[in-house]
Amino acid sequence: EEYKNQAMAAAANGDLKTFAEASVKWRENEEYMFNNGFLDGNVKVRRAKEFTNIGVIQQNLFAAKQLFGNDERLSNFIKNIDNSKNYTPEQKHSIKNSILSEYNSWHALNKVQAADTIKAADFGIQAFAMGIEPAGFDFDKTLASLKASGQNEKAAQLESAFNIKEEMRSFSQLSIGQMNEELKRLKKTATDKEDLSRIKVLGQLAAAAEKEIGEDPLAFAEKHGVIQENPLDLTKPESFNNRLKNAAFLQQKYQLDY
Repeated sequence: EEYKNQAMAAAANGDLKTFAEASVKWRENEEYMFNNGFLDGNVKVRRAKEFTNIGVIQQNLFAAKQLFGNDERLSNFIKNIDNSKNYTPEQKHSIKNSILSEYNSWHALNKVQAADTIKAADFGIQAFAMGIEPAGFDFDKTLASLKASGQNEKAAQLESAFNIKEEMRSFSQLSIGQMNEELKRLKKTATDKEDLSRIKVLGQLAAAAEKEIGEDPLAFAEKHGVIQENPLDLTKPESFNNRLKNAAFLQQKYQLDY
């Protein structure tokens, strides 16, 4: 049984070398048990037939799994089994049933995973559109999953939203004057609806930035990575000095009247 299990596991994983080695050991054991009276002839023949059939099924099932997701190649693979002279009609029937059962399970799981990926992508797209880096969101993994499942349109939407988020991050680090100059430049070079949409988003960001800078320039600069956060600690004079330096830097950057 140990050699049989080794052989079937190897066949299921496409490891033909281990399958062949374990098969030889299994057959040697079968022969030993038959010669020493532990197996009669009919049982020996039946067990050998079962072993061969399972091995054939597992090897073909492994090969077929490599084609899941490519229906044309999988269909040709099954046609080749039908036309093969290496298998009995019974074996052909068992192989095809095993492939169909495994394919249906794979397809159902893939459908669920695709729906989950699309849901995650929509979450990322909404967050990126607002300039937010969503916690726990794996952009590279989600994008790869979308492309692997053929969701190219959704993948393009996710990439576009990510690029806008990155552009918003860089844009928010500019001064108000620089923001306005960049908006003017973009308006001159806009060619399609996507460009106009980007300009609208960046224009809204510029208006919000001007408001926030007017209310609390230090908080705005820390929030958008213009300066590092530096909480005031009265027990540490250097923290006060650092905040003064930041204030002087921001006064010049944002042309503040203080």
